[in-house]
Amino acid sequence: MIPLDKVLALAGVSASSVAVLTGETSILTVDELAQTAQAHQLRVLPGLNISLEYHILRCIEELRTADRGILMDVAHFQVAEVKRWLAEYNGVERAEIVGELRRGKGLVTAVEVLAAASDPAGLFQAFASSPLVWMSKAEGKTRIEVASALGLPVTLHVVERDRFGAALLNLTGSQAHLHRLRETANRQGLRLDTILAQAGPDEEEIYRRLDLPFIPPELREDQGEIEAARAGRLPQPITTDQIQGDLHMHTNWADGLHPIETMAEAARARGYRYIAICDHSPLIEEAGGLDQVRLVAQSEEIERLNHQYSDFTILSGMEVDIRVNGELDMPDDALRELDLAIASIHITYGQDTKTITKRLIAAMQHPLVDIIAHPAGRLLKEPNLYTADVEELLRAAARTGTVLEINSGPDRLDLSAEWARRAREYGVSLVIGSDAHSVQQLGWMQFGLATARRAWLEGADVLNTIPLEELRCRLKRHKATRHLHSSKL
Repeated sequence: MIPLDKVLALAGVSASSVAVLTGETSILTVDELAQTAQAHQLRVLPGLNISLEYHILRCIEELRTADRGILMDVAHFQVAEVKRWLAEYNGVERAEIVGELRRGKGLVTAVEVLAAASDPAGLFQAFASSPLVWMSKAEGKTRIEVASALGLPVTLHVVERDRFGAALLNLTGSQAHLHRLRETANRQGLRLDTILAQAGPDEEEIYRRLDLPFIPPELREDQGEIEAARAGRLPQPITTDQIQGDLHMHTNWADGLHPIETMAEAARARGYRYIAICDHSPLIEEAGGLDQVRLVAQSEEIERLNHQYSDFTILSGMEVDIRVNGELDMPDDALRELDLAIASIHITYGQDTKTITKRLIAAMQHPLVDIIAHPAGRLLKEPNLYTADVEELLRAAARTGTVLEINSGPDRLDLSAEWARRAREYGVSLVIGSDAHSVQQLGWMQFGLATARRAWLEGADVLNTIPLEELRCRLKRHKATRHLHSSKL
């Protein structure tokens, strides 16, 4: 039985809200929590709302369908618990994520952690009897497979310190990448197994011995990374510290959990220099979308808050829905007053690929639409929200100067790494947005970053790595205004 407190922690429910939930309801089990959420009875409790209610349901569903794959937020939550336990266990010198998750894949088959320890047998015994583990499945000399208390498949690998580098490389994969490394060694008259045996604790030494620069884990998919490394053309993938702002988040003006100021302070604590508040437009009734009057009031609050900051800026924005006919769910005169507008589709009306594509392109052609959010309609564990001709979308984005989003929502990661890499080839500007509906979800930015790294994107390829004034100049509305002004001279 999955512990109730772990599900609530995974969903990002604060300790105070957990106290409210357990104090004001008779919920004792995850099944009861799911039933209450499905009856829409969580959203009315203090500290909870429709967005968090939905996220609690999603987390429960993810745990129940772990056999179909594990999403990044769930996997990272489990990894954090395992690494915390390992850090407190005497004799563990180092622990790292391995497997598909280290390569930044959005949907993984298992949670895998590698530890360096001198007594694997003792570590396995202690781990198997820890509160993290529900059932031990298999144990060997260097690994133990368990079902965690969350019901997830977890594998703990253990090696001695001087074997850590080789194990880190081998357990990270991919197999195709390792095969190419073996071929590279053979061409040099070397044996990869010999190099691995001599690598010691450092993975980087293996690449040095092959006369290659270090290849980041997210690139290890045999998609040209070996050739690029050999030719000195390997990208320097974007890093967390390059992100200067988050251009997609929601607040309690609509279906978000926290006020604008709370989201701003949390973003400042992350080192951001700017954020954009992009609550929904009225079409999404359940999300409490903003009408024109409330949008003006929100913009006025943002303006007041900006007077408090000398080193940080809150941009006024909106995630405006694209209606069935391609028109926007907010008048132009309202959008014109904003700093930016994100357009997206949430309701498909059962439209086919051609119609959906035309609908998205119509929004791209609008001079006040700066960004298209989650453009491909991708969902990782469910059928896509819609099907679009993404190649045609990329061509349209390149023509219109519209920015496309890599949405960091762990159930989306849309654009995918494959399409984001293709967008770069088209010269399309990209942005990574958290789509956070709470302070905790600001941390989702790391999942979008992993996708961007898998797409071979560098900092210069992502719009929210640049300073605010340069960002303003790069937005479509600024370009359109500048062009109109120039034409009148």
